[in-house]
Amino acid sequence: MKYQPITPNAGPSLYSHGAAKRAARPLPDEMLPKAAAYAARAWTLTAATKEPRLSAHARPAERMLECALLDLLMWMHNVDTDEIRRDSSLQQMPRMNVSLLGTIRRACPSEAELLIKSLGDWDALWDFLKALAPPTLAAHMNEKRAELNRDIRTRVMHWLNDLRRDVGSAGPRFDPGCEPQPTKPAPAKKINMPLLQEAAKSIRQNGEWNSLGGDIAPFAMPHVPGWPAHRALEIRDLKGTLLERMTPSRLATDKPVILILDTDRRHYSAQLDGKTVAVPDDGNCFYHAVLRALGPHDRARLVTTIGNEHSYQFSKATLMALRNATADELIQHPWRYQSALELLELVNPSGGRR
Repeated sequence: MKYQPITPNAGPSLYSHGAAKRAARPLPDEMLPKAAAYAARAWTLTAATKEPRLSAHARPAERMLECALLDLLMWMHNVDTDEIRRDSSLQQMPRMNVSLLGTIRRACPSEAELLIKSLGDWDALWDFLKALAPPTLAAHMNEKRAELNRDIRTRVMHWLNDLRRDVGSAGPRFDPGCEPQPTKPAPAKKINMPLLQEAAKSIRQNGEWNSLGGDIAPFAMPHVPGWPAHRALEIRDLKGTLLERMTPSRLATDKPVILILDTDRRHYSAQLDGKTVAVPDDGNCFYHAVLRALGPHDRARLVTTIGNEHSYQFSKATLMALRNATADELIQHPWRYQSALELLELVNPSGGRR
């Protein structure tokens, strides 16, 4: 697929759909996934209506767009505006998580075309982001001459061009049904509770890591009761490159909790005070690493909150309590993880880390 940079006013008028308009309102953090879902569904259906031959692929395109929009919104809610102002080399950029990027790159031609058409209206996307941005950032985004407006606009444009370039770039996955064909629009999205329950069940098993639960646990961890609301969870590779950043809320502005992932061994370690701290390779390395990386004060608070304050903080009982609390979070707030779970299962059905 030939790469074509996005240009203003290209493509269909995506904001004509009522759901997209409802999504473009200031919302609390927990509503951002719903806003992304509304917009993704509205924009893909609008694009599919204009191109009926692509309507059979509205569902996968919608899922990819929903996750991409949520990634972008979360970046905007956690971006450091002072760093953006100083960042002349464009290092502070919105990035998609690894699983989503892999899915987008393997999109079939029809899915790729529909996804690009769904994001064809730059003005609609910018208005959507302005409406959902944190108030301090939105004020600059609404002022066309503001320097920060230009800085954020440039980064979003890069994000959009990267997405257009990456979609379908790895060649289509094998899918006999991935040819354009007219069909009815996809049904309304329903939460796949069996999938969530499967992930939660694996999380509750001591030593279990090579499963869907092993991959989704990092996304749920910052929402577990007792997690410090002012700290994000970051996962970096052995070279220090950021792989994932999960935030509990827009208050997460303090030093993040950092885990180091050896992607070859699929093993986590903790980073504390700039030093890597090894943890046992026993199938519970993620939970060990989280407890180590939190530091004494935040670790004690988390352990107390999950109901294991009388046990050694790195005991099997503590690890199991943390596993159970993570699984409970997954089941109690399924809307946070549905799309991520589906994408993880699609890309890496037997993934996980030790």
